[in-house]
Amino acid sequence: MTDQSTNSKSHGDSLATGLLFMLSLTVVQRVVGFGRSVFFCGALEDDQLGRWSLAFSFLLLIAPLAVLGITGSFGRYVESYRQRGQLGAFLRRTVTVAGSLAATVLVLLLLFDKQIAWLAFGDASLVSFV
Repeated sequence: MTDQSTNSKSHGDSLATGLLFMLSLTVVQRVVGFGRSVFFCGALEDDQLGRWSLAFSFLLLIAPLAVLGITGSFGRYVESYRQRGQLGAFLRRTVTVAGSLAATVLVLLLLFDKQIAWLAFGDASLVSFV
């Protein structure tokens, strides 16, 4: 009987610890993002700031789109696959597919850099941002 109560307590503690850790990471991420934005606003000229903002927005859009959001499924499915003893296979498959998709998008970005620069920034000469 003591094993079950100890096990339940440790599970609750690990849940609380995990939630506290995720909350801490979220706060740190927001503070770093705010600091980065304040730094760039003060350090760049208006036109440079606009280009940086476009490049950053492009990056935020293309990264999850490149892997079709597959890595976002880890939190939802990891425990289910772990309980069935298939976690290793799940992780290998998702990492392989996400890596393949990311490599494909990287090749496309390298091949069509001028077209993407024009599409994303309205100026084909901004290839270095792509």
